Amino acid sequence: MGKRDLSKNKIIDATIELAKQIGIDKVSFPRLAEYFNIKAPSLYNHFSNMTQVRIETAIYLENILFDRLMNNLPGLRPTDALRKYAEIYEIFANEYSAVYELLNIVPRVDNKELSAVNHDIFNFINQIISNFKLDDDEVVHSSRMFRSMLHGYITMRQLGYFTTREQLPNDSFNWMVEKFILSLQAHE
Repeated sequence: MGKRDLSKNKIIDATIELAKQIGIDKVSFPRLAEYFNIKAPSLYNHFSNMTQVRIETAIYLENILFDRLMNNLPGLRPTDALRKYAEIYEIFANEYSAVYELLNIVPRVDNKELSAVNHDIFNFINQIISNFKLDDDEVVHSSRMFRSMLHGYITMRQLGYFTTREQLPNDSFNWMVEKFILSLQAHE
């Protein structure tokens, strides 16, 4: 590929592809340059450093997740919306497991676009949970609990946990989501 054919989107796609092959922590400008068969300085025409590449990749990922939620959640009953959110999030995390950890950079970087799309995603959860008979503080706590529960379970599974029993990992994931929903329904 010539450096004239290079774009931010192609670099982001390559970052994801390389992360699948070598791990996100090993993706660097020299590795990206090798991937494109160009000299590393050509990448500076698009990104100032690898931190910016990671941030832009995180924005790309958050937008994919947001679009999937937007296309599947509106109009569902709150309980079904929580189940669907969990399902979409799990599928997304598995599909992008090599770069999933980039979703954790949101609080560590000052990027308005990343913060905005992340905020929109969390608003989905808050809107769903606010349909249950909870006060404002309980909605916040429940939203944090739901996000932490999904992220924690997925992260542990990606690290290799939950493989010692006959039950499939999804059995435990679905059980966890159902117990969470039951805890919200107890308030009705």
